[in-house]
Amino acid sequence: SPSHKIAEFAAGEIGEKEHLKASEQYSYGADPVRDGVSTGKDMERQTLVSYSDIQSLPDLTCYVTLPGPYPAVKLSLKYQARPKVAPEFIPRDINPEMENRLSAVLAAREAEGRQMASLFEPDVPEVVSGEDVTQAEQPQQPVSPAINDKKSDSGVNVPAGGIEQELKMKPEEEMEQQLPPG
Repeated sequence: SPSHKIAEFAAGEIGEKEHLKASEQYSYGADPVRDGVSTGKDMERQTLVSYSDIQSLPDLTCYVTLPGPYPAVKLSLKYQARPKVAPEFIPRDINPEMENRLSAVLAAREAEGRQMASLFEPDVPEVVSGEDVTQAEQPQQPVSPAINDKKSDSGVNVPAGGIEQELKMKPEEEMEQQLPPG
């Protein structure tokens, strides 16, 4: 059976009826001549079905409403057994190798999507300590390999224009380059 809220909603959807209800009013005064009874009619709205009626419906019983001037009807249905035309559940054969390949492909696509999304996000400024702020504010001069200081024995060659990042190829792209064209 449905909850109170659902049954109340369904009762409201089935509909309401309006009827005039007679009411009497008595007035008493200090003088018996002023005593009187007045009658009136009040318009009252009432749901066709109460929520408790909906909650207590037996199985295979419902209310049917149609658009237009047709009344709401209580309908009882009969159960008809249907023949089985297919099994209920067919388990699939799980191939662990295919599952692993599929998981790897999905993980690669998600990583590629995150990399693409990072291209369109603004760079976040790095937080540095107080000493490094003064160094970071000064522009850096590019260092070319031709201008090496003879005093330094580090032997590190830094290309002109800053740091170059090495582009790595995906394993699929490496295999495509090894194949002959055509």
